[in-house]
Amino acid sequence: MVWSYADVGIDLGTENVRVVVRGRGVVIDEPSAVAVDRQSGLFAAAGGQAEELLATDPYKFIRLRPLSNGAIARYDCALMLLRNIITRVSGGRGLARPRVALSVAARPSQVEKRTWLQVAMESGARATALVEAPMAAAIGAGVDVLAPGGNMVADIGAGVTDIGVVSAGGIVVSDRLKVGGASIDRGLQAYARDSHRLALGRRSAEEIKVKLGAQGWTTQEASLTVHGRDLADGLPKAATFSAKEMSPAIERQVQPVIDAVRCLFGCTPPELASDIAATAIVLTGGGSRLAGLAGLMSEKMGVLFRVAPDPDTCVIRGIGELLTGMDPRVTCAWKSV
Repeated sequence: MVWSYADVGIDLGTENVRVVVRGRGVVIDEPSAVAVDRQSGLFAAAGGQAEELLATDPYKFIRLRPLSNGAIARYDCALMLLRNIITRVSGGRGLARPRVALSVAARPSQVEKRTWLQVAMESGARATALVEAPMAAAIGAGVDVLAPGGNMVADIGAGVTDIGVVSAGGIVVSDRLKVGGASIDRGLQAYARDSHRLALGRRSAEEIKVKLGAQGWTTQEASLTVHGRDLADGLPKAATFSAKEMSPAIERQVQPVIDAVRCLFGCTPPELASDIAATAIVLTGGGSRLAGLAGLMSEKMGVLFRVAPDPDTCVIRGIGELLTGMDPRVTCAWKSV
């Protein structure tokens, strides 16, 4: 099957789902969550509506997420969320069954591909194309993926990091790492608990990650005061963290990503590796917003890293560009459903 275009592009991530519609741009950017009634077990809402229900009555509803480590972990949740999305965007354009382009994690197995295609079919898609995240991220970051030279992209999401070397319209080598922004948050929470006897919420940990990040390896002085709960008496407590203090805790979480990039770099053909070294490895995804990350990784690797503009939305913007002229060379699966 050959497409000249697709109607809808979807980037279903661990924390957020983003949707682009051909000719309209990004129309949905909301949490990839499903609210389930705690007593009956019935699905109540999906996406942004689910978050509103959970905020209104957190004791009545449970939050469930469809993905884990870049793969569908809850088929029923993924089905409800995608069905909700496709119904919303199709209703606005009067499309009964749109063609859908879906981003998937790097190196998807055949089982994962079949699962994605099946859930898209049951959600209302007429046809589906699967695009690996490194390729979509590279396109969204402005990389010329059809050029014969080599480019490496590391897309650091909430639950998974996808790394790939792209050249001449294809992915030469790629890897998926079960480390992301959420694991960095958990590392910071563990450090605050062990060293300050302070329980931090996810928002506070993310604030430390984004504002202090990996600046500790530089001479730059930065600090941040956050609020949490004292583990000794359970009362609210404020603590000030410096970038230098938090740097080792962050580096421990980032090191697996650096190791994976180094390993993939070693598997890259020499000619393409020299192209990458002459330019820079591109960082995308929400995890790349960690302050000082590109500098830290450049120092550790000896190869230049740079953060793409608006890194959070690189994948969905890349899919958006593909919608107007879907090229079979940048897809890992085509399937009419």
